[in-house]
Formats: sequence, C-alpha cells, structure tokens
Amino acid sequence: MNLISRRNLNKRKIGRKMKMNLITAFLIQSSSSVAAFHATLPQHISSSFLCSKCLNHQSQRMLYKQFIIDDHDGFLLNSDPNSLNYSPYDEMKKINTRQAALSSVLHAPNEIKLNQFHRPTIIGHRGSVYEEPENTLRGFEAAYESGCEGVELDVFLLKCGTLIAFHGGGPDEDPGQLLDYCGVNGNILDFTAEEARELKFSPTCDEFVCPKEKLFSDNTFIPTLKEVLESAKKSGYILKLELKGPGTAEPVLNLVEEMDMAEKCHFSSFNHERIARIRQLRPEKNVDGTHKYKTGALFKSGMPDNYIELAMDAGASEVHLKYDTATKEKIEAIHDAGMNSMVWFRGPVGMKEDATYKYYDVGNEDENMYLTLLSTGVQSLCVNRPNVLSNLLDKIEKYKKLDENFIINIGGNTPILQDIIFDRTENRTEFLSLVA
Repeated sequence: MNLISRRNLNKRKIGRKMKMNLITAFLIQSSSSVAAFHATLPQHISSSFLCSKCLNHQSQRMLYKQFIIDDHDGFLLNSDPNSLNYSPYDEMKKINTRQAALSSVLHAPNEIKLNQFHRPTIIGHRGSVYEEPENTLRGFEAAYESGCEGVELDVFLLKCGTLIAFHGGGPDEDPGQLLDYCGVNGNILDFTAEEARELKFSPTCDEFVCPKEKLFSDNTFIPTLKEVLESAKKSGYILKLELKGPGTAEPVLNLVEEMDMAEKCHFSSFNHERIARIRQLRPEKNVDGTHKYKTGALFKSGMPDNYIELAMDAGASEVHLKYDTATKEKIEAIHDAGMNSMVWFRGPVGMKEDATYKYYDVGNEDENMYLTLLSTGVQSLCVNRPNVLSNLLDKIEKYKKLDENFIINIGGNTPILQDIIFDRTENRTEFLSLVA
C-alpha cells in the first residue's frame, strides 16, 4: 500500500482496471533490482515521458507501441489518464538491462513493401551451428540442406603448410586459441594438420550449441580447406572464406584455383591487407565491370566513418558489416559505391547476450530480428539460424505471389507473418497451402 500511496493513484482519477494494472506492474518491477520495464502504449499518447533512447533516431517507431519507461514517476505525473483507454501494461515484461530497439539503432523502416522486396542470399555462419558442430563438413552440408546458398568459414594456414577450417577462441588479433574450444592449451597455429585432426571439441564450450552428442561423432573433426572445397564443388554452394590466420591470402587463392572453384569462392578478412593482396594478384573484371574474384572487407563495431573509402582502397567488391551496425544509410552507401552488402551475426554466445541484454524489440535471431535487417535492403545475411531465415523468406515469397502490393509491418512479439497472411487470406484452405 505504501508503494501505491506514493504514486497517489487514487488522486489521478484512473479507473479501477487501470489502477490494478499499475499496481501489478509496480509490484513486479519492485521485485527486481531493475528500474525499467517493457510496456505497450497507445499510439496517440504524448511522447514527452518516453525514454529518449528508444526514440533518439526514429520518432516514428512510436507506431510499434514498444517502449522503455525509465521514469515511472514522470509517467504518472505527465500522462493523461483519459487517453489511457486500455491497460498500457498488458504486454509488460521485465527486460533486465535491454535499453534499445534494434530497429531504431539501424534507422530501419517499420515496413517491408513486397513489390520492392528482393530475396537476399542466405549464408550459414560457420555452417549450421545449432544443428551440427561449427566449421565441419557436416555443418556446411546441413546449412546447404536448410536453404543456404553458401556458408562462411574461417581459414588458417598451419605450420605444415596445410589450410584448415577452424575458428577457435581469442580476439581477431590473436585467433585460433584452443583452451575453450578443445580443452588444451595453445593455438591451432602450433599444430600440424595431422595433430589438428586428432583434436576433440569440448562439450563445455558455450559456442557449441548443437546437440552435444554430435561433438563426439566420427564425422566431427577439423577439416582441411581442400576437403571443404571438394564438398562445396559437389553440392554447388558458395564459400565465404574468411582469411583468419596470417599468411593465408596466396595459399588460399592458389588452392581455390587449383580446385577450379574461383567462381564459387569469396575472400574476406578484417585484415584488409589480405583481401588487397587478392585484388592485387587478381584484378580481372567481368564485362559488366564487376570483379571476377569477389572480396569482402569485414568491419566490427566502432567502424570508421571512412569505411567506404577503406573498402574501395582494398579493392573490395563487398562490404560485410556487423548486424547491429548495418544502418539503412550504410547499406545504401555501399550499394551507391558499386559494392554488394552483407551483414554478419555474432556467434551463438554473443547473439544470446545481445538479444537478452541489449535489444528489447527482437529475439535471438527470430523472425523479428531478421525482418528488421531485411528492411534495410541488405543483400546477404550470414546467420546462425539459417533454417529460421529460410522459412521466413519462403513465407514472404509465397505471400508475395498472393498479394504483391502487401506491406509487412514489423514489430511485436508474435509470428507476425503468419498472422498477416491469415488475416489477409479469406480462404483458410488457401492460407494453409501457402504457408505449409
């Protein structure tokens, strides 16, 4: 009662239903150490008391009715109870420290017009990591089977001269650490290919999110790049080869050409000197002016303002942005410069952190997250859940055939696209055949 009296709810002339919802909201909030919670608000309500973090870049995100209220007292004092004609807390949920909407961070449109929609390319990040161990032959095959046009993998040159696919722990400045991944000290660069083949993946490593029993399968091992190229050549999928370790540019290029796979391989790196070396060795262009050999300039958070200039100086044909830096303006600038765009997602641990603590309007690579990225116009997505993205794109394509002028409104916490299709399709049998 003290909590209620401090807000002077009885003096606010708020209806009984409204009071009960406010009480419930405060009781739940007060049980946590967190001083913020998620709420749904009427579209027409004043934004004077809404969190500036949510509306900083796009005031039109109010159309989503998804906000964080940081100042509860300010909410009660400044809101007009007569405008609150329904409970503003009916979708309330605790959000811990999630303080931003990904859609606002990306300046993303709140809709996708199907008559302007072009299906992007799906790239499996290290394969299909929720189904099979990352950077393995079976993982790459699983990604292709789930609808990926290509897979991304990390390439190291071992001391014996063999190229392998592996990620490992450590920062990009010192990658390939083995302790977390394999439970042994050292770096993959310290091993020969034969020794690396004997390494076992650790079931205690949080990056391995596939069924744990698959880590002990006979099909789970660190493959050579030659084996990966043979698999891709047989199946026909694209390879995004990240030149992870030092000295990889020329050996990777030579092996790709030896395997006659240049048309199916793209070379990328955070170290732009490596892709610049590829371009120096292979400057050839197609009749339309595009590069025959595709290279991608990778950028992390905190990317410089002159990223376009840096990518072009390295001779890049593509720019690969971290997913939550890929604003609509950046994507458009990349395309205007004559380069293709791709967004890459963090590993499973990083994405779980982002979805839990950083962005409140999307789940961990759910349809809402992918729809938000799609609305920026990006051409390729390098994802951890390719099956989710593939299913989403299939639904969009099916509905586009039914009504190409339809507009998808992004936001909320339900399977949006299925609801839209069901609402707009008069014949339920037709609906079921479309989304089956």
